[in-house]
Amino acid sequence: GFFKDEGIDLKISTMSGGAMITSVVSGQAFGLTASVDRNAQAKAAGKVVKAVVNLDAVANIYLMARKGLTPANGDIAGFLKGKRIAVSAFGGTPNSMLRYLLKKWKLEPGKDVTLIEVNSQPIVSVTVGAGQADIGVSAEPFISQGVAKGIWSEPFYAAKDLGPYADTAISVSGDSISKEPKVVRSLVKAIMRGLIYTNEHQAEMLALSKVEFPTASEADLKASLDRSFADHIFSLDGFVPPEAWTLGEAVVRQAGEDRGRGFDRIVSPVGGANVGAGRPRERARDDPVDLVRRHEHHAGALAPIVEGRQRNRVFVG
Repeated sequence: GFFKDEGIDLKISTMSGGAMITSVVSGQAFGLTASVDRNAQAKAAGKVVKAVVNLDAVANIYLMARKGLTPANGDIAGFLKGKRIAVSAFGGTPNSMLRYLLKKWKLEPGKDVTLIEVNSQPIVSVTVGAGQADIGVSAEPFISQGVAKGIWSEPFYAAKDLGPYADTAISVSGDSISKEPKVVRSLVKAIMRGLIYTNEHQAEMLALSKVEFPTASEADLKASLDRSFADHIFSLDGFVPPEAWTLGEAVVRQAGEDRGRGFDRIVSPVGGANVGAGRPRERARDDPVDLVRRHEHHAGALAPIVEGRQRNRVFVG
């Protein structure tokens, strides 16, 4: 695969919350996949973790109303007032984004709306289905699962409409960026190649997803892919634009989390995809998109850009 071609043996471990940051900072894991607000949280705790390549270009967060409820005339604020909203736990991106949106719509949690905070996204649809909440905040495949079960209707609001947002990015420790820049660049190039291939070969992704997620149903995988492509969730080039953190910082601050930090403190211009950040991309030196395309044009698709193998890399997400 792309990682192997770039000299990286990739191992993936699943965990959640602050454990991901701790694993990366301690050296147990090389990188993590999460929204960049996790990096701001790490910075607030005195740890340096920076995003080096983007996976999602916009927020992959949606609001659904239980079956039979529909916003009238696009008045979302009026529609939500007095409602119970099921969302994953405080500190997570869906919760922070919801609180940001409520503030934007001039609604106060505990006064104008009631937040039902649950431990995980699968429980959101269960909570709405049980009649304990009127609105659910979630993403695929849970959206389509809920629609199929008659729990809720199609989303009435999609956070993607807010614009660039680093909903999911690959981040590594500051030590890795300074001490192992070649490895970080190899990682970025592998991700870049994967993003390019994914967006240019959308029809192949369902079959690949079945191999990667053998226990998931085809319907769930297809729903996730269809919505992601239709809503342009996936990054096309891996860049994390400054505007993505402008929104990200506003989200964490508005959510009551005083974790906002400057763009350059949570996103690295060294990792590869953000080489030349702050300048027009066409003037950035060693643009990985250009590197990938030029290399594959001259040396053939999937040929390695970086020679030599790196030690095993573990990623958490």
